[in-house]
Amino acid sequence: MTNIFKKNFHEALQDPNIEIILLSELKKDMPVLVFQWNDADLNSRNGTPRRAKPNFISNLIENSATNWYDTVFTFRNGTAIGRWVKQIPAWARHQVGVPDICNSVTRVIKIGITGPVKVENFDDILCR
Repeated sequence: MTNIFKKNFHEALQDPNIEIILLSELKKDMPVLVFQWNDADLNSRNGTPRRAKPNFISNLIENSATNWYDTVFTFRNGTAIGRWVKQIPAWARHQVGVPDICNSVTRVIKIGITGPVKVENFDDILCR
């Protein structure tokens, strides 16, 4: 399979398994968030162990996301992503002088039933 995602997108989108999930599981207009985790900051925030990645993933699932390999999270619609973004825990948001929980977040949405996918940078959700 040829990767449909350009090389300038983050590492997770270069993974052929992720591409298969995105192409086979995406339904029309179903938004997806793809996370490139910051391995240097997965287990703590501000020096306090918090199990950051598992807690963040639990937060996604509790807010109606479906988890695929702890990297791809599908939502019913854009409104569901919006509701999740509004309640992201403060500890997970960007903090000056503290490494972010992830290096990159990309939003992917399939346009039409067999149509192309739209890919956009969504990093700012952790800065809101």
